[in-house]
Order: sequence, then structure tokens, then C-alpha cells
Amino acid sequence: MNSLIGYAVLACVAAGIGSAAIVLLVTRDAVLALRVGLELWLAASLLRLAQPPMGEHLLYVAAIIVIRQLLGVTLTAGPRWRRPADPGASRRPPGH
Repeated sequence: MNSLIGYAVLACVAAGIGSAAIVLLVTRDAVLALRVGLELWLAASLLRLAQPPMGEHLLYVAAIIVIRQLLGVTLTAGPRWRRPADPGASRRPPGH
């Protein structure tokens, strides 16, 4: 049973890397690609909890959840400042 779970964990990790790469190539959206990868890596960590109990497994799950939440909040908030589209636009007289 442990080897089966180990293979499933490896499959989830590989699927996370592959899926994130495909999403990045297709959509050119790094945030979406990172989210897809993190979801599958979270699944791999949760599968590790099915193995005999070890403190490390729970720490892996907690770390991935924390990273996932922090990245989700940080990346969706966007920058707090915006550069003007045309810096010289404010210095030009109206109508030019």
C-alpha cells in the first residue's frame, strides 16, 4: 500500500509540473500556472497523509497550504501603485 501511495504522490507532483507548464505555455498567465501547480502539489501532500503517520507529512501539507494562501492573496491583489500609460500626457496642453 505504501508503494502505491508513493507512486500516486509522484504522479501528482509530475502532473503539477506538467500542468503548470502547459497552462503557462497556452495562457501566458504565470499566476494561473502557479495555482494549477500548487493545487496538484497540495493533492500530493494530502496523499502523503495516507501513509503511516509522520510529523513531516503534516508539516508539508501545512507549508503548501500557507504558501498557496499567501501567493493567492499576494498575486490577486496586484500592485498598489500604477504607472501612467504615457508619462508625458500630464505635461501636454489639452487637445495635443
